[in-house]
Amino acid sequence: MRRALLLSLLLLPACRSEGVTIIREIDLPPEVYSPRDTVPEGTGLPDTGTVYLVDGQHLVPARRTLPPGESLPEVLLGALLDEPPTASAIPPDTRVLAVVVGGGVATVDLSEEFEQGASGSDLALRVAQIVFTLTEHPNIRSVLFAIEGQQRPVVAGNLRDVLNEPVTRQDYARFAPGA
Repeated sequence: MRRALLLSLLLLPACRSEGVTIIREIDLPPEVYSPRDTVPEGTGLPDTGTVYLVDGQHLVPARRTLPPGESLPEVLLGALLDEPPTASAIPPDTRVLAVVVGGGVATVDLSEEFEQGASGSDLALRVAQIVFTLTEHPNIRSVLFAIEGQQRPVVAGNLRDVLNEPVTRQDYARFAPGA
């Protein structure tokens, strides 16, 4: 009861109408009044990042301007998926449904288009592009894949093994730049 009385006494002055200041929208700081789909300055997201494109059967790093987004893994994948089909093994209509990072593992949920029309080396190259791109992030060591919300095994770079666990750059060393 004492707490409630004390709280009422503290809040009572705030209920009075005198001394109210109206701040115009234009005078509000951007972090208070900015659209939710933009990344406010100071979030720590860089303007550019490295994505891995294809040159034959090898990956090549390329610096790209990153699109707006909530997290570095999300914007790195966004930049990768914006690449033209001539620079990427990933189908152009592939969508990122979710990216969750925890314990050094990025779980990437992609649309079903990611798997369509490829097997063996082509599919492994698609996976390698995402693995190399996401492991540019300092907190990501490996990647786990899901398609339309269902975890999927991926073919390893050696094309013999099918892996059900998170994969690393080492699993796709045959596609590495300069390999």
